[in-house]
Amino acid sequence: MNLEKPEVTGVQTVSRHDERITTGLGTAPVYRKSAEIIVTIASGGEEIITTLADGTVETKNTASAGDAIVTNPGGEQYIIKKETFEKRYEPKESVNGAYTAKGYCKAIDNPFGQPITMLASWGEMQNGNVDCIIADTYDPKTQEIGGEPYIIGRSEFESTYRPE
Repeated sequence: MNLEKPEVTGVQTVSRHDERITTGLGTAPVYRKSAEIIVTIASGGEEIITTLADGTVETKNTASAGDAIVTNPGGEQYIIKKETFEKRYEPKESVNGAYTAKGYCKAIDNPFGQPITMLASWGEMQNGNVDCIIADTYDPKTQEIGGEPYIIGRSEFESTYRPE
């Protein structure tokens, strides 16, 4: 599948820095990832295609050695760079390979009224349905948003995040 040209008709290509996203995230509620994740440390070269519960191919990414290959409770997999992973997650004591989130995010409903695709911070296209969520990391101490919005499928978001 070519992620640069989604097969779904009516897909709008958007910038992750579009004003509708940045303004929306500025006033959005704060959430915390409440679900436990399972992590495998990449050897390097593993290609992960993130597929949502509804079958949508959200994105693809190739791991570098030391990156975290994350598996959410619903089976969705994705890659997080080693440095980013260490900032965002901590190991769960007594469960090998299990981690919990340390941080927060702000999140909004897709403001475009149709399926979207956008260039993700890791350089690949990321796809979302009309009901997807757009999120960005958030630091409650500084009240700063990370500046790299990303798409999360609604079902995946609702099953893994809770309002703060």
